[in-house]
Amino acid sequence: METGLLPHRSRLQAVRIFASHLMEMFGDRPSSDVKLCLAKAIVDQFPLLRDEDGEGYEAWFTSSRGKHCATGYIEERLRNVRKRCKNRAVLAKAKEASSSSLLSTVTLNYTTTEVTHEEAGSMTTWLKHNKEPLAQVKEFMEKTAASRAVYVRSHPEETVATIVDEYPHLLATPGMIEQDFRLMLPEAADALFLKWGQMSDGIFEYANKQNNWQQYLRVKEPSTDDEKKILSALVLPCIFPCGVRRVKGKNSRASIDDALMSFVDLQPIGTNIPAYVENKTQKQPFILVMGEMLDPEQVFVIIERKAIPVKSFLKGLDVCFKLFYVLDLGYPWQSATTWEFFQKAVYGLGEGKGSTLTSGCVRSLRAFLNAKKV
Repeated sequence: METGLLPHRSRLQAVRIFASHLMEMFGDRPSSDVKLCLAKAIVDQFPLLRDEDGEGYEAWFTSSRGKHCATGYIEERLRNVRKRCKNRAVLAKAKEASSSSLLSTVTLNYTTTEVTHEEAGSMTTWLKHNKEPLAQVKEFMEKTAASRAVYVRSHPEETVATIVDEYPHLLATPGMIEQDFRLMLPEAADALFLKWGQMSDGIFEYANKQNNWQQYLRVKEPSTDDEKKILSALVLPCIFPCGVRRVKGKNSRASIDDALMSFVDLQPIGTNIPAYVENKTQKQPFILVMGEMLDPEQVFVIIERKAIPVKSFLKGLDVCFKLFYVLDLGYPWQSATTWEFFQKAVYGLGEGKGSTLTSGCVRSLRAFLNAKKV
């Protein structure tokens, strides 16, 4: 704990000790003040475990707020102990990650030249019927970016297909997703490329203490920086808790393979892309790699039965994330915590998707990576 790295098993052991002490002193339902004091004491005693978000102790305990229940490692341990004592071993309720708006978590500050509602409508009509000249397409897409974001934000019931029909160049013209995102959130536009190389080694160090993630990926040892960047991203669905959703009144938890598949899919070279996208049922965007995972021949971003070719895995990851914001989509429930990590630790955006609380696993990894910088 003094190093800032708290392996999964060590954390479980520490939480058991802390919770046991609380129960001995205050019973199985200690007050929020008591649990809060303990959480603060932990990060005071071990400052490298302090997270940059909030007061730094919220991964250990966060009081209930409004409709949000209390959470954190200590609270969850106490809750689980109470459930076992009552022979009610059930999963805690979980909401699918797509239940609220990503755009509502950020302030949109457009710097483009303002156009009237009528002008934006005329440009949108022109864009529906013209593919060139390309310079004019890009200019009109830039000028209509603000009105497009307002349309997406104010029509949450619209499907991706409807939005793409209204604005076909978003997916048809290379660079338009990136342009819309940069105009929407300029401070976050280059974050992945600027930060990811610095995070890779720390992610491996953290992951090696959590579980045997290698058994799920079955890839060779990375030999180049590019391969290391790819593998460090693939590690995340293996070490973060998999998503849970409600199906027919029962909670269903995804497997690690499910989480990986919803994040990145690997297919052999020569895969028939039209047939592939036609058979995919996942509505949220994901990355398709053809060839070897760490040395891909081709990379695509798949969304709404369309394949967007990209130059590299890292570029595909960047475009895929930006699609969630530009189209205001929820994260795949199976790998929601992986995307939450990119949102909060890499791009530095918002307070959450479906909840204002940051997941404990995201807080822990972020705190460890920040401690590595000290």
